Amino acid sequence: KRKVVKLTSPNLNYLIIVGSVLLYTCVYLYVYSVDSFSMESFMCNFRVWVFSIGYTLCFAVILSKTWRIYYIFNNPTAKKKTITDWILVVVIAIVVTIDLSILFIGTAVPESRLAAVNILDAEHVITITSDGIRHENHIYICTRRQSVIWLGVSFAYKGSLQVIAMFMAFHTRRVKVKALNDSKEIAAIIYINSIMLAILAVTEFALQEYHDVYAAVFGLALLIEATLFLGLIFVPKMVSLYFDPN
Repeated sequence: KRKVVKLTSPNLNYLIIVGSVLLYTCVYLYVYSVDSFSMESFMCNFRVWVFSIGYTLCFAVILSKTWRIYYIFNNPTAKKKTITDWILVVVIAIVVTIDLSILFIGTAVPESRLAAVNILDAEHVITITSDGIRHENHIYICTRRQSVIWLGVSFAYKGSLQVIAMFMAFHTRRVKVKALNDSKEIAAIIYINSIMLAILAVTEFALQEYHDVYAAVFGLALLIEATLFLGLIFVPKMVSLYFDPN
């Protein structure tokens, strides 16, 4: 095994791939529409679960790797415990478990659970058939009036993970072990993710009635998120290995 690959904990990188696949799956889930009230109510909550697990899984790996670098190079004590990949797996499990707990509570409590509601289609209010008959178009959207606190806590938790990762990435930016230090890539992920999360939050709460715009913006943001995780973590190492196989 090449050192440039081995130092990046390739087993943990598989989790990033799994998380990115979930985010790519979300693209289809958010653009897919159904004409059944019960199915749309189910999809409202299912989409949130898939997106949240996929995102948190990817970011938990990045956070755990950054914490290991931060611990090694910023811990003043002479005796330091070896931070193995198994310890990082525990950190990842804790981060994901907290997110799952937020999701479970929000879904289990009827008052905060997302539900479908039938409204007039704001983009295509009325259509006229070839026979001159006027039709009012209706769509199902996910109501969020009673779910603001739940979704707010979920977004706040993800934001706090970004702040913690940014802090540790900043304090490890001078580490000279090039293959081990992903702080530049992590910083790029954090900054771009912050923008994407803001776009997703605005889209989630403000553009529900405009389903075409909602699906396009949300789907594009998810594509950028998933590609960002894969591209900035794997591509630099692949390029480095290509130009310097030794």
